[in-house]
Amino acid sequence: MSVVTVVQPKLRITTEVNLPSRTTTLTTRGPMVATFVHAGLRGPPGPPGAALAPIDFAYGDASPAVIWTAPVTSEIALVSLDVRTPFDGAGATCRIGTLASPGLLLDSAQVDLAVDATFETTPRLEMAAGEQMYLTIVPGAGATQGAGQILITAVPS
Repeated sequence: MSVVTVVQPKLRITTEVNLPSRTTTLTTRGPMVATFVHAGLRGPPGPPGAALAPIDFAYGDASPAVIWTAPVTSEIALVSLDVRTPFDGAGATCRIGTLASPGLLLDSAQVDLAVDATFETTPRLEMAAGEQMYLTIVPGAGATQGAGQILITAVPS
């Protein structure tokens, strides 16, 4: 099903037309502006997955800290880090990963904690059931502020 919105400025007419097929001829008098929106067929459902509850962090938090333990073997589809209060410490960094590889999912080179922004990666890495994910924060020299939130999307494998 397609929807066409036709605006004829000189006649001050706006018409919305539902078109049952992709091949349709639309005839009007005078100049017109038309916006076409076509909805395709619905695709198959995606795999089950879930965004985990948001994880808040701040410059004074203990580090490294466990932020998630995989309940079942899961693929980490998305890691999003939102800096809500920029860090003011010189050389502030953070990493998300495992204890053995702290920057496995999000490395310090991919994030600028001094900027109010969102940083995302799509690691597509598998974590075994019981494996823990850590947040490692270095607030930087002289830090007096800094906070953010992490969102993780994990898909059971």
